[in-house]
Parts: sequence; C-alpha cells; structure tokens
Amino acid sequence: TAGTGRYAVEVEPLLDVLCSCFAARALKSLSAENGALTRATVQAQIETYPQIAPLLAHLIETLCEDRVLLAAGEDWHFSDSNDLPAAEDVWNGLIRDYPDYLPVIHAVGRVGMHLEDLLRGRRTPEQVIPRDCSAGNVSRQKRIDSGLPAAQDTLLNVLTETLGELAAGENLCVLELCPDK
Repeated sequence: TAGTGRYAVEVEPLLDVLCSCFAARALKSLSAENGALTRATVQAQIETYPQIAPLLAHLIETLCEDRVLLAAGEDWHFSDSNDLPAAEDVWNGLIRDYPDYLPVIHAVGRVGMHLEDLLRGRRTPEQVIPRDCSAGNVSRQKRIDSGLPAAQDTLLNVLTETLGELAAGENLCVLELCPDK
C-alpha cells in the first residue's frame, strides 16, 4: 500500500462496512414486523423529525447501493443474501488492527451506536458526534497517511542543503502552503 495510503486502501473500506452495519441495524429498527421498511414509515419519521430527512435518505440510498436493501414497490426489503457482520465485530477489529486511526474509528462507532436514536429524534447530532471530530481532523489523518511527513522531511532536507549553498547575504524565499489555516 506504499504510496496509496493505508487509510484509503484498508481503513476507509472497512469504515464503509461499519457504516453499512450500523445503517442496516438502525433501519431494521424502523421496519415492520414482516421486515419491510415502508415508505409510509419513512414518511412518518420525516414528518415527525424533519431534520433527519437527509440522513434517512442517505442511509436508504447507501444500503440500496450496497444491495443490502432492495426496493420492492412502495417498500424496501432487506436482502437475505447479504448478511452483514455485527457492527461491534467490525468496530472492535478496526480499533485492534488500526489504532493509529482511533479518532475517526471512534467517531464512526459513536455515531453508529446512536443512529437509531438520531432517526427517532431522541438525540441530536451535537449530542452524538465527538467534539474533537471534524473534517479537518479526518483530513489531517489522511494527509499523514498519504506520506505528508515524508514530504516534509524531504523539504526540510532540500531547504537545509540549499541554505548551506547560499553565499553570504543571499536570501532563500520559501512559499508556505497550509490547508489548515
């Protein structure tokens, strides 16, 4: 995985599986006794908790793309042939195998554990999303994984060499680019 980033190749696909596990569990909790998720139920949830409409639509769309949820007329049914592992098993495996990515793994797990509460209006995103979880933190982890520290080391070496070659009184101009500021 050198050069491609461990996060993109290993961690992110497993986080996608974890998200699907949590999404399936949450949507199953809204399903009728026959296992169908009805449009009437979805509409009732949206009317009762309008703030969840985008989240609910995203979860349904994601599980349909993953073929975990299958559209059937006015309802959706969970695929019998697409058994997802237990979310906790995936979550624990991620924590065990990828401890360097704990902040993002923890954030996904925490939101997933409370996804049903979010869909039922019992919790708000502000109550569930860890305070230290931000797009910047996730992006920073991706940059570290993509080799940014190695690039920084290389840049430092080039700058040190160049400074050593400058004649007395010459200046070195450096342009700093910083996505976090």
